[in-house]
Amino acid sequence: MADNNSVVNLEATLRTKFECPVCFKYMIPPIRLCLSGHIYCDYCFEKIRKCALCRANKSAYRCIVLEQIYAMLTFPCKYAEHGCNFVGKGDIMTTHQDYCEYSSAFCPLRFNRCQWKGMRSEMVTHCNDIHADNTFFVTEQKLKVTNFCNLMDRNYFIIFYVYDNLFRCVWDIKQDTGVMRFAVYSLCLQNSDKLFSYRISVLFEGADVISLEGPCFHMNDDNMRFLDKKYLSTNYNMIRDFCDTNGDINYTINIIKK
Repeated sequence: MADNNSVVNLEATLRTKFECPVCFKYMIPPIRLCLSGHIYCDYCFEKIRKCALCRANKSAYRCIVLEQIYAMLTFPCKYAEHGCNFVGKGDIMTTHQDYCEYSSAFCPLRFNRCQWKGMRSEMVTHCNDIHADNTFFVTEQKLKVTNFCNLMDRNYFIIFYVYDNLFRCVWDIKQDTGVMRFAVYSLCLQNSDKLFSYRISVLFEGADVISLEGPCFHMNDDNMRFLDKKYLSTNYNMIRDFCDTNGDINYTINIIKK
């Protein structure tokens, strides 16, 4: 029976086989191949025209066996050089690296024409500093849309940082149809729909008159505005009648932990 040192040495030896010959970083699935069998990370594979080692053509197939071995080996996070100390099995590393606090991220409110890009750990601070009017740290927030009585195309994006999780509320109105869509998505936590829900309530004279509630689905690609069929919808005409005397609509967003 192999002792612990033998297992550690074997893992270390196997890990070296996962170094991409172009960038020298550890490959993660999909692991790509040339026709001679040399392997590459997906990023470098897309950059080369022929195999950098033997000049063979690129293969359309992946190295499935190595991908299976990858899931069983222990790797450091690819952001270790930036300060991340996470070490884990390959089958959980991709998820970690997608949301590592040292990974690069764009502003979650970039639809409001923000060009910021920085480390994920700095994202909430950036939103609070630059987008204070659209960033909240409470589970329930009262908001107002001015001049709601006039139907027009509208898009709104709002950030909530609560329960140690980042949520983005998005809602819009289409002038030609009057359709309104609402959603609150988790930008970090997978399976968030099982843990969190949200409620949007329209207020009239201080009381809730219309409430819509749904699960907070996880949004893996935050370049999207809405996930397909994972939002709530209503019609502008149902909401317009509850404008105040200034033509504004008042509403609350509540993020609820189940």
